Amino acid sequence: MPSLTEASAERRRFPREPLDRSAKLFHTPSLRYAQAQTLDLSGGGVLIEARLVRAVFPGDPVRIAIDWLGEGVVGGGEMIEARVIRAEAEADGVRRIALAFNEPIAERVAA
Repeated sequence: MPSLTEASAERRRFPREPLDRSAKLFHTPSLRYAQAQTLDLSGGGVLIEARLVRAVFPGDPVRIAIDWLGEGVVGGGEMIEARVIRAEAEADGVRRIALAFNEPIAERVAA
């Protein structure tokens, strides 16, 4: 019988890779932006940490811009549509948030 970790890995459509980049999150229900940091990325989604004033919930629509080049500055240029899969409260108001992209971005991840 496969372990829970193996079962989760088998369900993934895209490989997940560590990625430490600045990001900007727009939480559509609250109409608020938040600075974020990516933790890992796949063609189908991203795990981030963000300091948010309001709670986020699974299913909430969001948009995210990622500093792909690692320059430390994130503009509002290309926002990627996504939805919250899960959100966990961390210390000091930081939340760890798993997002699923509305459209896969596998070609960008491979670049």
